[in-house]
Amino acid sequence: MPPESLAHIQFCRIENRVLKMTLDNASWLARLRFASRQIIDELHRDGVTVADVTWHVAPEKIRAEPRPQALRKRARSKASASIVQATAENMEADDLQRALLKVAEQLAKRSDG
Repeated sequence: MPPESLAHIQFCRIENRVLKMTLDNASWLARLRFASRQIIDELHRDGVTVADVTWHVAPEKIRAEPRPQALRKRARSKASASIVQATAENMEADDLQRALLKVAEQLAKRSDG
């Protein structure tokens, strides 16, 4: 393995005779892929049995940022209540239908307009 490439290796492991390499950018992936046969041969000389190498690029680190504004509560409407009620009325009488009828009732009571 070229010594200058070591700084770009994020993670590596051997699983089922496959060396899995994760690098920090695609340009190093291309360079090391070109040397994969030599890497496998060197590992064999050290007594490590590897049949293949897979290459991966680590995802770019994304900084989490807070949302610029708080989420607004959605307004409840009588139309929503009537849609849920109509859906429930067209179902077989069961637990789901009863639950939907309760939801429709709650929406109707708390509707914003």
